[in-house]
Amino acid sequence: MRVHQRTWPGGALVATAVAAGGCAQLSLPAEYAGPAPRPASLAADFAYEPRVAPAENTLVEETDRYVVRRFTFDAVDDRPLTLDYYDVGAADTPAPVVLVGPIMGGSNRVARHFAGHFADHGLAAVIVHRYDPDKDADEIDELNRMFHDVVIDHRQAIDWIEQRPELDAERIGLFGVSAGAVKGAIVYGVEERIDTAVLALAGGDLPYLFSYSNEGTIGRGRRRALKEHDLTQAELREEIRDQFHHDPLRYAPYVDARRTLLVLARFDAAVPHHCGEALRKAMGGPETIMLPTGHYGAIVYVPYIQGKALKFLRRHLAEIDGDRQ
Repeated sequence: MRVHQRTWPGGALVATAVAAGGCAQLSLPAEYAGPAPRPASLAADFAYEPRVAPAENTLVEETDRYVVRRFTFDAVDDRPLTLDYYDVGAADTPAPVVLVGPIMGGSNRVARHFAGHFADHGLAAVIVHRYDPDKDADEIDELNRMFHDVVIDHRQAIDWIEQRPELDAERIGLFGVSAGAVKGAIVYGVEERIDTAVLALAGGDLPYLFSYSNEGTIGRGRRRALKEHDLTQAELREEIRDQFHHDPLRYAPYVDARRTLLVLARFDAAVPHHCGEALRKAMGGPETIMLPTGHYGAIVYVPYIQGKALKFLRRHLAEIDGDRQ
């Protein structure tokens, strides 16, 4: 059996930033009355023909606590959909499961790190691999298609979970960091089968984010768009606002803030802090941890975020199990 050691550099990340010193915690407002009902039009926007996923898979990793298997199959529109399944070997009782969203670009190292942490503690995990955008498509049209298809991919992943007898499809959580959290906020607002979520370094108001973020990939795309279309950043923001249809702020009212944890960074410029605050407000003010860092400086808090995310997800998924008994 090959045992994979999951590590993060930096002397336990400076002892988890000296036991998470400097973090602020914001509570859910007492007057929060619950989420708005999802309109029928929402389901229509993301309708699709469910498919039965094949059982063929390849072994990716094996530890003494879980096995990772990769499933790839044709999804809606015959796009390949790839899932990495962290099987915790549930025997007598089906295991709760957490959908984990990857960050933008690069490898899936961050997603694998968190998925492995959840699996180490008895929560099965499924990483839904990133959507591969069409580089030749019109920029805003492609953004609309990408975010639409991200939702469809996650809905199909939940269909797949429902086919697995060892997984408890009535106890599904969601976790994402950065781009994984931004996309996760949309998925969570649309998909009623997700029971609870932890979204770290997330934000709404994507027209502002795409126009002003200092994240490298976004910045390069923005500079190209400004040059090709002879626009200012403010003009680009308004063009995106007019044509982009899948901002997390649109779906935030349908999220249950009582079952949501946000982790934001006070000095974030990649997912600008304004965007995180806008999402928090649109969701109704869920419990929020405020890190005293920028976007990339939040890496020193990874163990702290892991612990908080695990505790939050386990508590809310356990409540569902208790309600059934």
